Amino acid sequence: MFRCKPLDSTHLNQTFIWRNKKHVRKFFPGEVRNIDKHTTWFMNALSDPSKSLWVVEALKKDIGLVWLEDISEKNSKAEFGFYIGEEVSLNTGVAIFAEHFMLEHAFHKLGLNKVYCETLAQNNSVLTLHQKFGFQKDGILRQHVEKNGIFHDVVVMSILQDEFTKSEQPIKELISKLVSRA
Repeated sequence: MFRCKPLDSTHLNQTFIWRNKKHVRKFFPGEVRNIDKHTTWFMNALSDPSKSLWVVEALKKDIGLVWLEDISEKNSKAEFGFYIGEEVSLNTGVAIFAEHFMLEHAFHKLGLNKVYCETLAQNNSVLTLHQKFGFQKDGILRQHVEKNGIFHDVVVMSILQDEFTKSEQPIKELISKLVSRA
């Protein structure tokens, strides 16, 4: 039902559309990009060895993006992020699958020690999701991001490899239940 596949050049237009959808922009920092800026970002992302970007697929349809960036072998850490671009796929469990996939990739494939993320403080559903995986709140960046003339706090969270290992089995069981219901 769900899977992740490496981002490639065929995903240029779809990621541009997703990044500009209202429900993604609501919690995504930065400006709405024009196609030229997006193309530059996209091509740089594909060739940057400090990034690992994956397209999330549900029922054989591309629906979102999950990634690690600023991957540091020296410090054994990376920054994590994701969005579900197709609104119909929200609240289906695909975010649980995508987060598990990326953390498993970070800790088991890349051998990292730490994954961290930044989430707008009002994005309660994503903050709750991260906590289910074992993410710990590291702090708050006060009035860190401006959106539509309003400054918003950003919550910084992280998870260590051993914390993920403790939460992994219950998450796998939850994913199994979600897949069996579909």
